[in-house]
Amino acid sequence: MASLSTTGAAISRPAYFEFLLKPSMLEEHLSQADPDPSAIDLMTQMVCNSLKRTASEQCIGNHVDVMLMQRKGHMLVVLPLRILTHLNYDVQLLLDKLPLEMCDPLLNYLLLECLGPLAAELTPASFSLDLATLLPHQVHAASVYFRYVLAAVVASRVPRPPQHRNTPLNLPGMSGEGTSEYREEREVLLAELSSKGDFAARILDSLVVGATQVMAPVSTSFSLSVPNLGAAKGSTHNFNNCIEIPLQQFKCQVHYDLGLFYFVTERYSDANHHFTQAKELFAGLPEKTDHCSVCPSKLRAYNNSCSAICGRSTPLLQRTLLDRFTHATTAVNYQGLLDVLSQDDLTHELPLYLRQKLQVDLMAAPPHTTTQGLFFQVCCHNVMRCVLEEKVWDPRFPGHLVTAGKQGALFLLQLLSSKVGQLSSKQRPLVHQFLMCINVQEGVSAVLVPSLMATAPLANLFSHLEMLDMWQGVEEENQAKLMRQAMDVNYGVELLDDANLIWELIHSHEPVALRRAVTRYVASKQQQQHGQSGNNHKDILDLHDKWEIPSPIRLTLTRIPSTLHRYLVSIFVAKAQLLLQSKSWVESCDLLDAALKACGEVADGERGEGGRLYKMLTFLKLSHNIHKWIHSLPHTDDGNSLASEAKLCLMTLNGREDVVPWISIMNWCVMCLVNARDWGSLVTILSGLQMPSSSVPLMSFLRPLLETAHILDSSPSPSTHPHLDDESFPRFWKTMVKIMDTASQHRKGQNSKPIERYSETMGMTEFLELVYILKEPTCLTLLTSCLGALYNKLLGEPSAEVHILYPHLWSSMTPSKESDIATVREALSAVVQHAIKYFPGADHVSESVAT
Repeated sequence: MASLSTTGAAISRPAYFEFLLKPSMLEEHLSQADPDPSAIDLMTQMVCNSLKRTASEQCIGNHVDVMLMQRKGHMLVVLPLRILTHLNYDVQLLLDKLPLEMCDPLLNYLLLECLGPLAAELTPASFSLDLATLLPHQVHAASVYFRYVLAAVVASRVPRPPQHRNTPLNLPGMSGEGTSEYREEREVLLAELSSKGDFAARILDSLVVGATQVMAPVSTSFSLSVPNLGAAKGSTHNFNNCIEIPLQQFKCQVHYDLGLFYFVTERYSDANHHFTQAKELFAGLPEKTDHCSVCPSKLRAYNNSCSAICGRSTPLLQRTLLDRFTHATTAVNYQGLLDVLSQDDLTHELPLYLRQKLQVDLMAAPPHTTTQGLFFQVCCHNVMRCVLEEKVWDPRFPGHLVTAGKQGALFLLQLLSSKVGQLSSKQRPLVHQFLMCINVQEGVSAVLVPSLMATAPLANLFSHLEMLDMWQGVEEENQAKLMRQAMDVNYGVELLDDANLIWELIHSHEPVALRRAVTRYVASKQQQQHGQSGNNHKDILDLHDKWEIPSPIRLTLTRIPSTLHRYLVSIFVAKAQLLLQSKSWVESCDLLDAALKACGEVADGERGEGGRLYKMLTFLKLSHNIHKWIHSLPHTDDGNSLASEAKLCLMTLNGREDVVPWISIMNWCVMCLVNARDWGSLVTILSGLQMPSSSVPLMSFLRPLLETAHILDSSPSPSTHPHLDDESFPRFWKTMVKIMDTASQHRKGQNSKPIERYSETMGMTEFLELVYILKEPTCLTLLTSCLGALYNKLLGEPSAEVHILYPHLWSSMTPSKESDIATVREALSAVVQHAIKYFPGADHVSESVAT
């Protein structure tokens, strides 16, 4: 019985030809909750079989056979259109679920059956139709077809993840030997649709402006009766039986589709117009619409993008916040920035990462600039935005508040009080919680509470008892400081709960406070091991997922028996690495000094690990100092001592790849000597320097660059130098050509050879990373001259050549056929912009090169 029921279930799934024999089954089948086969499956099978019918089939047999074949062909066209009515003519659904080769004939059928002979006039080659004469159902059919044309063009320009298409048939050419022909046919179809894109956009523009009524045919509108011989297409259909589409939904959908088409074709002004129209229409639509599938979040995103791109010609105050923010960050003294941030605190339109990046840039600014006061004001705005959005705010803010003093506290409270009247009932408790949280931090009460009590809108958020407790904290602060100082003498264990302890370990960056916290943490961990009370304590580096230290240092630390010193060095190095990323040089070096001090306390007899660890920390501090010095160039001259340390480091690690702790230390040392212009040491050291394998591309580039730079620097007049025929210049030219060739091959996707682990040629990414830390004027002069000469030779147009210095150096050189002019131009622009940034008045840089 089981087998019989299974067979019966299998037989119950109707085939597509059963609907041809009994068309009344279609409505009953599609009205099911989950029809099998689905509407998409049936539509695909019918359209596919309608395409397979050849002219010979229609001509075989007697008159009766011919009539039967015509009826079958007509039904294979009409029944898919009836199914299409059940899908509400959803163009995007068709493109997602059907192959393009099925969508195109289906929507052509719709156009032919609804417009009849007029369809032939809706082509770019023979367009002569007055669109105002179209009937309401013909307006709908034309709009569906031309919306499909635009949607296909958009889909071809913007790749998306492949959609699941439940297609039970193998289309002609989709398998076996016909795959390449199938792809060629698809490309031909896409090319044909792309050529009709602008025409389709013009038709839809006219329809959306002139349409006064739009009617969509329903299932019964399409008749199964075959037109008589000589009758027009669609003459048997009943288009009086249609449903009216709300004009607002129709226009919103068409404006959105036009906006997408103009956006991907980079006509942003037209796109902005249509997205703005669609946004205004969408605001008046009901929550659920049957004939408009516009996604509001995508519509808003596209509209904002177009507004930002097209906002250059509009007044500044009428532009989007993103455009105003970009303008303010590039203006003199950041004019208008605080107004933009103040408005965004409540609207939340700006991406939060842009505001955080601005804060990091202001924090890294030199101390003598006028941005120090602005830095704290930006911190206040960013913290307020995070508080109101219920996101994690910067844990360093209490420290910034203490540094800013009473004036900083007053600015923060005035900013908060100006927004209190605009806050919701949910946001007011968030501000209250934030102020209570920062008040418990050391040193904050003295600067915050007096101003808070005098600020009426904010003071109303607190009860009388809360105010008394906060004021009592101000009076007790001096006494608490004295107690903590007494306990810090011998790094004694302070009895605080685990939550405060962990908070101090994660958020503090002051070496003495960190040492005290680590001491308490180790003591608490030892108490736990002896069976006393206490929570489970992890390894100290597991407390924060962003704490990372170089692997050689971590491996060496595992061999240090002393838990206290192991944890001290770990947390000092981890926090120093984090501060280095935010360019907090002073605090980073202070923590590394504390790590060296803790390492010096390790007993010498502990298997010699203390000495090895001390040397690694010295190397790490050296790389930090070099990083800081290069970043401050050319406004500093403090490079002689660093160059001496770098030479000593290179001589120590030369040829000993097994003891190099991390490769970047040697690279930083070499770049220190380059930027210090220590030509004598460079010639001596680099000639006998044996770098690790991964540094081969760097040295293959640097050696010819430094040789030619040394020749150029030592010559009073390069145009008359007697050694310009030296092999150094051709060698440097070949090196640069190889780099550009490799980058061009990767850019064109022509590099079919497997990439070696350590290639001798530097890639474009590594080349640009090196350029950004290269601030030696002679080397930058050579790079701009060589790349400019290569660009001019590839360009081959004397009238369009860029101006370079020393063109005679490269007059006999020839470019490679593999070099791509766009890649060379990109590299040249990056080098020139970098040189202009650090040497704005230098003669080796020309603004015309970067344009």
